[in-house]
Amino acid sequence: MPLFIVDRRLIAELPSDGTIFDFQAACLSELADRLAYLGAPLCIRYGEPTEVFHALFNELSVAVLYYNRDYEPYARERDRAVEALARTYGVTVRSFKDHVLVEPWEVATADGKPFVMYTPFFRAWSAVPKPEPFGEPEHLRGVPGLRSDPIPKAVHLGKPATIARWAVDPGMHAAHKRWERFRSGGLLQYHKSRDFPALEEGSSRMSPYLRFGAISIRRLYWDAVAYLQDPRLSAEERTAIERFIAELAWREFFQHVLWHFPDTPRRSFRPLGDAFPWENNEHLFRAWSEGRTGYPLVDAAMRELNETGYMHNRVRMVVASFLVKDLHIDWRWGERYFRSKLLDGDLASNVGNWQWAASVGVDTRPLRIFNPIRQSRRYDPDGTYIRRWVPELSELPATSIHEPWRSGRPGTEYPYPIVNHTERKRLFERIYTQLRSRSATGELPPSGRDL
Repeated sequence: MPLFIVDRRLIAELPSDGTIFDFQAACLSELADRLAYLGAPLCIRYGEPTEVFHALFNELSVAVLYYNRDYEPYARERDRAVEALARTYGVTVRSFKDHVLVEPWEVATADGKPFVMYTPFFRAWSAVPKPEPFGEPEHLRGVPGLRSDPIPKAVHLGKPATIARWAVDPGMHAAHKRWERFRSGGLLQYHKSRDFPALEEGSSRMSPYLRFGAISIRRLYWDAVAYLQDPRLSAEERTAIERFIAELAWREFFQHVLWHFPDTPRRSFRPLGDAFPWENNEHLFRAWSEGRTGYPLVDAAMRELNETGYMHNRVRMVVASFLVKDLHIDWRWGERYFRSKLLDGDLASNVGNWQWAASVGVDTRPLRIFNPIRQSRRYDPDGTYIRRWVPELSELPATSIHEPWRSGRPGTEYPYPIVNHTERKRLFERIYTQLRSRSATGELPPSGRDL
């Protein structure tokens, strides 16, 4: 009996926009159709998970409960409670690895501690055998006549939907179709094209599908590995594929960090992040979130996010750096806003990347500050991406689109920069350096983490 529980407690705690639940509902609808065709209709129940299972254990003669492991703090608490309940009913519980290729406890440093640097993690991760994809069943034998609640859309959950259109089509069919297109094209240029947001096929856009289980991480990994076996590949094409695999490992690295340090969604990994005197100016935060900072690349990225539920990886780093290091706003504000809008707003990756961008996370070079103008000139040189999302600047030539205030254009149509990047960068560096010195001498409260 395939079961999907609409966990109202979890939904109440999630900041997600209603459109994201509609995307999930579309994925579920396709899954439900497939399961019905195979002979095992999907059962949907609303409620707190232990209450739902309590009712089902009484309603059915359940022998075994199967589930795939989840590594988020709430999920771990939930799964422990469900397992304990199942055992009181004499139900056998079996859990499986599915969300990752290498589980957080399968790799460790030489002294048995969790990795907090990506490069040694990647070496250890690469050496672990990876499970291969499963095939699809030809038929299933389901439980007939079960009551099932509606597929949970935003309207059922009381979540307002603000995103105009999804960046990718939902569902397994769309996921595999997009992956095949990328695998036969963009993948072989990945190392050269992945940083340019104007290139539609520069990145795979598989992350929303991984989040909702519409495609397996095993499929992406083994398809990429199989490609590497082709003797006709050039050295550059091999480099591109290897870079893509390394990005899959980044996703697993952040799962590793979240598992071992489950307080990172609330606390900075480095204690100086919680000691920083964040200004948290709500007016500046609103300008950032609405794409009205006066820095075209930042504004284009935020408008893309608000309209589609997606943002290119390169500009994610730029806008995160801008919020934290130019506006001096706590990274947690940005992390929560991203998670409210992103179709791929996975907690581990979102928190890990925001702490990385804020220089308070697991990082070997902790003080990076992105210059939004240089990033714009380098990764959107002709302004194609900016023109797509900031139509007020569409008529400007490439020579002035990255700094439109120099042409006298901003005003009623487009704002002047809300801060001076150079001045704010210097102030952040000064405060950060002072806090890092205090942290090194033990003046700041310890993080409480045994590394």
